[in-house]
Amino acid sequence: RLYPEYPALTPLRILIIICSAIFFKSMQLFFTHCMRLPHRRAFKAVSMTHSCIAVASSYYVLTTQYALFTYATSTCKPIPYAEYVCCVSFGYFCYDLYKTITQEPGFDFILHGSLCIVIYGIVIHTAAGQ
Repeated sequence: RLYPEYPALTPLRILIIICSAIFFKSMQLFFTHCMRLPHRRAFKAVSMTHSCIAVASSYYVLTTQYALFTYATSTCKPIPYAEYVCCVSFGYFCYDLYKTITQEPGFDFILHGSLCIVIYGIVIHTAAGQ
């Protein structure tokens, strides 16, 4: 391992990823059954919700937990709570890949979801993102 002191996959991260995937699937069901949106619009609404959550939480983490506008002495210093933002997005892309494969298969979206999972997986499970 590159950074032995960095915990690669903790039970908390696994829980956040699973809860995130369940949350986004629940949102899809809410939009399709309660709001009566067509499936494609419901998928877009879930995607927009993830985007809003990811942008807002990333902005919060970078402005409150990290001195974003100051000179960085190290690019490898861990940023508190950044791993949780990545875990939520990782869970979203797990949901998205599942949804794409089972409900609207298309090579381009399957490739997109797979690459996002690989990239977020590298960031979460190694010290690359910290």
